[in-house]
Amino acid sequence: MKALVTGVKGQLGYDVVNELTKRGYEAVGVDIEEMDITDEASVNKVVKECNPDVVVHCAAWTAVDAAEDEENIPKVMAVNAKGTENIAKVCKEHNKNFMVVTQMLDSMIRNPYPTRAEVNDIYHAVHQGANALMLTGETAHGRYPVEAMKMLVETANGSLEEL
Repeated sequence: MKALVTGVKGQLGYDVVNELTKRGYEAVGVDIEEMDITDEASVNKVVKECNPDVVVHCAAWTAVDAAEDEENIPKVMAVNAKGTENIAKVCKEHNKNFMVVTQMLDSMIRNPYPTRAEVNDIYHAVHQGANALMLTGETAHGRYPVEAMKMLVETANGSLEEL
């Protein structure tokens, strides 16, 4: 199996590539220099050239507290919403599975409720056709793992109901 992993310069993308490689899978890691997820043509070019079996989408705006700042919202939306949309569209066009593996509910490591941006990211990932969503630190070492999982499921189901 060959996996294209986005966000390879981040901790999560880096770890996903290493874990896939350790388990004997072929992992191709990319970051903004190789594939700008906010640019559909860039995503299309890389997915077409790489021809992966699956795209593991780890790239995201990860400064959760700053994501709520008014001046950052356009950047956050470009990366977390439009970037995921571009990956979803290209994967659908090339009949590739994709999963979103980010700290989608990072604030819930410390708080019982997510930020608006986090809920929005889950909603859009499901609405755009992600085959899977995965929580990481929220359930591994967070203070509210059950609440985080419930929020993921409720938000995903709400998005599915609108399809």
